[in-house]
Amino acid sequence: MNITIRETDTYDVDLQLKWSSRESKLIPTRVTFTSDPNGEPISVSRISRISMRQAIQTDLEIKLLGEGGWQGIVKDNEGSDPSAVDALIYLIAIAVDSPHPSATVATARGLAPSSGPKRVSDARKRGLIPLTKPGKASASSV
Repeated sequence: MNITIRETDTYDVDLQLKWSSRESKLIPTRVTFTSDPNGEPISVSRISRISMRQAIQTDLEIKLLGEGGWQGIVKDNEGSDPSAVDALIYLIAIAVDSPHPSATVATARGLAPSSGPKRVSDARKRGLIPLTKPGKASASSV
């Protein structure tokens, strides 16, 4: 999967992402920075000012979720087992490296972020999400 970020105040950024089964998420395999021909030359200090995580996160969510966002998953799966939908949201959030995948489950449903961990725990107990080490969000049982 390729992502192009054009909304930085410094450079255009092109990323190539690949699925890592070991990490259970998309990971960058190549990053290219391009400066505007009339702009400043590329420098490490300017690159460090770009919020890459947020830019990648936003672009991935737009590409994968479309206009409906996280709430669209809930809407598209109305009538389905709520725990299965919670598991789906959680696993997608892990795959796109969301900083708070459990909170993402709650906010997708219009709930307080603090209710997410209980919903994820319920889905995990039902075997819809693999067990993991306490305190580490993961979709991998490795």
